[in-house]
Amino acid sequence: MWVCPVCKKQNEAGPICAGCGFDESGNYERYCTLTVVDLSACSPGGGEGRRYGWEDVYRRGIDCLAIGDHEAAVRYLKLAAENGNADAQFTYGSLYYGGCAGNHREAAGWFQKAALQGHPLAQYYLGRCYFWGEGLRLDYTEGVRWLEESRKGGCREAEDFLEAQVYGQAGGTGLNVYNWYRMLAERGNVGAQIYLGDYYGSFGVPGGHAEAARWYERAADAGSARGKWKIGACYYSGQGVEQDQEKAVGYYRMAALEGDSMAQALLGMCYEFGNGAEKDLQKAVMWYREAASGGNKEAQKRVDALLKK
Repeated sequence: MWVCPVCKKQNEAGPICAGCGFDESGNYERYCTLTVVDLSACSPGGGEGRRYGWEDVYRRGIDCLAIGDHEAAVRYLKLAAENGNADAQFTYGSLYYGGCAGNHREAAGWFQKAALQGHPLAQYYLGRCYFWGEGLRLDYTEGVRWLEESRKGGCREAEDFLEAQVYGQAGGTGLNVYNWYRMLAERGNVGAQIYLGDYYGSFGVPGGHAEAARWYERAADAGSARGKWKIGACYYSGQGVEQDQEKAVGYYRMAALEGDSMAQALLGMCYEFGNGAEKDLQKAVMWYREAASGGNKEAQKRVDALLKK
């Protein structure tokens, strides 16, 4: 007895589901295979043979959406998406982008999978995600690149978006990237606020560091973990604000508890050297390890160095 992962029907014998034709014997985690199913061989009362593949599974998902069976639709679409069907990847991502969960990060991941297969509508939405910082780090250039790819593929939505938001601005010459980020930052987009902080912090213009700190603080106040460790770094070194390493540690800790690996590494450094916090090598190793588990290679080096002492 086994339960079909697609339609949840209980099957007694054989690898092929009598309900939907799913072939349990296929390695669906690795291969996007097609399975030929003769329904007369597994369904009572006979019936025509039918060819099942991921396109069929995707279509079943669309049919379920049309009749309002959302739970079944998600099962079918997810299965087809995981096995490489670009239409399913786009549709499944769309459920997250503006539907069931509103999870832009999840949506952007599926849009990207479909976009890399040349799906024009997925390329359009991926471009939007980059352009607005929805589920991805705000990136004007990358957003325009994907929107252009989508436009080349014949997507009218991408063409309209580019005309309205990019090429229709500034007399048809394209909107200045700095002005674009400034506009978004003023509207509360934390990705744009961090961009401006990095922009001002990277140039030796008068008052640049103070302006950088101002934008980092706005991002931190809006809840951005990256904004928190960035403004923390300003307080740590006294750039743009009066130096206060204890306050820096407070910002590092907030971001570290939210899982930001850079903040975890910076907090580990403070504990290692006793800057802004009482020196505590145990806590330093703990936070370095947290950072290392998040992919911070320098933090792993610090763990190795401290454990050798």
